[in-house]
Amino acid sequence: MKKIIIILIIFTFILTGCNNKNSEIFKEAEEKVNNVINSFTNVSEEKILESINYIENNIDNVKDTKVYKELTYHVTYLKIVGKNKLNENSELTSLVEKTGKYLMSQEKELKKEIKEIFEDIKKVKKSEVKKYFNNYHISQTISNIKEKQSKEVAQDIKDSNMVNEKNINKAIEYIAQYIEYPLTNEETIEKIIYYTLYLESLGNEMKSNIIYTLAENMLNYLTTLDEQDKVKALNTLNEILRNKNQIISDFYSSIINN
Repeated sequence: MKKIIIILIIFTFILTGCNNKNSEIFKEAEEKVNNVINSFTNVSEEKILESINYIENNIDNVKDTKVYKELTYHVTYLKIVGKNKLNENSELTSLVEKTGKYLMSQEKELKKEIKEIFEDIKKVKKSEVKKYFNNYHISQTISNIKEKQSKEVAQDIKDSNMVNEKNINKAIEYIAQYIEYPLTNEETIEKIIYYTLYLESLGNEMKSNIIYTLAENMLNYLTTLDEQDKVKALNTLNEILRNKNQIISDFYSSIINN
């Protein structure tokens, strides 16, 4: 009986030691990920897919110390990128939660569940990755840039030299160029949000004007990155482009007459 008690005590100490060590590895991974995602380019669909694939290909090799550390990094990366309410019902969120628990406990049942999730997401992996990517930039990048650009636009339109047909045309042309891929890079996001807010501010007193409608549709699209919202913005944009010069001229005339 005493031997059994001693064995249990030793096992408990070993288990506690392992958990403490694992917690430290997760803490290191979190610090590393937070440093990495400070750069816009480090949160991309490719990076998200890379982390998913690493987990799938190495979940059976947790006994290897190097692999274990890499797994904690990729799980932590996905967890931090996906930490917003828009991802709560995502298959990837479930994958991240279960993989994190498995790395701490290494329970066989959890690994089985993880492999089942990988089977479930095979057909929708691309769309899940895109959703994860979009949701991160909606909650982080776009909201931060929008706040910053709102102040800049408010300041700029106080300057009469900034309000003219040339700048209105420039805004519409930029939106037309990048509407399909607004998340190309940080500069693209900053400019497309700036020009959208610029048109919205100019048309604020003319809410029935089609240029104001374009700005509103673009803001909806940039807030959701939803395909249906993009289609609405594209339809409005194409209508403007068919008679752009006259529409801009009428818009500007209304601005200076108000």
